[in-house]
Amino acid sequence: MIETELRNNESKAIDVTTLYEFQNKFVSYQKNIEKAVVVYLDFWKELREDNPNILKLHNLGWKITNQTEQVHKEFKELYKINSNNVKMLFLYGNFLKDVANDDSESYRILEKYY
Repeated sequence: MIETELRNNESKAIDVTTLYEFQNKFVSYQKNIEKAVVVYLDFWKELREDNPNILKLHNLGWKITNQTEQVHKEFKELYKINSNNVKMLFLYGNFLKDVANDDSESYRILEKYY
């Protein structure tokens, strides 16, 4: 009986630790989505200029690639911890659809949300 209780307590500690880890990673995930949105907006704003700066566009394109990869990496890490977190799925699915313009992948992710 004591052994069973110890196992239950250990599993609760793991769940709390996992929850804490998920929350910390989720905060970083949200911030990186926000950063990616800003870089995308800067890119399109520059592209709309009468005489866009090609070097600036190149640098922004590089930042978009890196930031999008970071968001994807963090999504995969969060997904491994809790694949059923609706807020995580909703944010990533809408990021893909509305920002990265990846309709097929966003549909696949948002399908899990609904």
